[in-house]
Amino acid sequence: MYFLLMIPKVCVPNAAASAKDGRKGRLFLDKDKSLNEGAVQVPVFATWENAMYQGSGLFDNDKKLRDYSAEEMDLLLYSKPLKVKMAFGGGEMNVTYQGIIEKFTKAFIKRDLKTMSERTQKRVAPYIGLQECPLCKGARLNQAVLNCRIAGKNIAELAALEVTELISILKILMNLSQVLCCIL
Repeated sequence: MYFLLMIPKVCVPNAAASAKDGRKGRLFLDKDKSLNEGAVQVPVFATWENAMYQGSGLFDNDKKLRDYSAEEMDLLLYSKPLKVKMAFGGGEMNVTYQGIIEKFTKAFIKRDLKTMSERTQKRVAPYIGLQECPLCKGARLNQAVLNCRIAGKNIAELAALEVTELISILKILMNLSQVLCCIL
């Protein structure tokens, strides 16, 4: 049994979200298999990339993915780069291990796919699509900015208004500022 793993766009804590297009990636893992049984099946990774998870020495290769603890699953999926020794050709070599989502994101989501070969673009296309950020709803702004309101509207809502509607709000604000100046 396979399950689909989504990589959602997440807004970053600065004024504008860094991800420009809200791409999401889809990766396949078989939770009913162990690493030795081929649980990691990311079609756009090379054979050696899929095998790295098994050869990293970080996991019990006979344990089914469904039995992984939250920490083990986090290491498998989201680990930042780690240096590990991996058996290769009767010897050992140093390799950089990255979690599946971290590796996929770095290789295909944070890069401009148009700069990659047509073959790579075609292989990756089924696993990447556009999605609206559930937090900012496509405004590309973080929650702190979106929570600031003028006349009950945030900056994204104000920018989306028709000019005539925006002018009427601005007139109300200008009148309010003149009243405040008189009081102070």
